[in-house]
This record gives sequence, C-alpha cells and structure tokens, in this order.
Amino acid sequence: MVQISWQTPKTWTAGSSVTAAELNQEVRDNLDALRAERVVGGYTEGNWTPTGNGVLFATATGTYTKIGRAVIITGAVQWPTTTDTSEARIASLPFTPVSAGGLSVGYTTAAGTASISWSDVTLHVEAYTAYITLRSLATGAGLLNSALSDKWVQFAGVYNAI
Repeated sequence: MVQISWQTPKTWTAGSSVTAAELNQEVRDNLDALRAERVVGGYTEGNWTPTGNGVLFATATGTYTKIGRAVIITGAVQWPTTTDTSEARIASLPFTPVSAGGLSVGYTTAAGTASISWSDVTLHVEAYTAYITLRSLATGAGLLNSALSDKWVQFAGVYNAI
C-alpha cells in the first residue's frame, strides 16, 4: 500500500506560473492524504445492526461515528415476544470497547405487558467485548430477555474503542 502523507502547501504569489504537476502535488495529493486519514485513523461513520443474546430482535437499527478512539452510537431495538431467560444484551457493536462503563441512553417502550421500571435500567458497555448489557440501576443485576419481551429500547452513547 502506498502511504500518502500531507505536504505543506506552497505559498502562491501573484503572477506565479502553476504547472499540472504542482497542482497535483498541492491539491490532489493533499486531498488524498486527508481522505486516507479520515477513513483510517481520524473519522469514519456508518450503519450497524445490533443483535440479541438468545433472541432475534424484531427490529434493530444503528448508526455510528468514530473519531479517533471515541465511538458515538445510536440505535433502536425491539425485543420479540419471548420467555427466554438469557441476559439481555445489545450486541455486535461496530468497534470493540477498551473499557467498561455506563452508556448515556434514552428509552421508549412500545406495546407489551412486561412490567419494568425504565428509571431503574442502565446500559453498560462491557470491556473487550462487542456488546452492551442492560442492568438494574439499583442492584447492578443483569436484566433477562423475558423482562424486555415486546419492548423497545432506543439508545445513544459514547465509548472508547481499542
């Protein structure tokens, strides 16, 4: 792979002659270097599809923006009607988190009869894994898929990637 690096642009003065080679170096090559940095190490964005743990989400959408190691994610998932007792997770994060911690979130519930206090729910990024667990804010205990049967969770947050 050819490494393209940024070159300090030439200072143009009135009356200067400009050749095609100079324009290529001053404009095209520097734009290519900026694009390469944006994709490789600086900035990237896209869509991702969250997956469940023991369940197939009825609906699952997500977007991400990565700037350096910081990853900003948004998403919405709907648990299916289920009695599954696996730990509730939102998996397949676009980048692996480097450390564990809370995730800033918002919640919206949809149709369903499961009893859950949304003020008692927190989303927790798990270190060196590609998933988020849903936990009780009061106890820290993981929620089960059955507690989220036919419920929506909408979320947004930031975490650091490896």
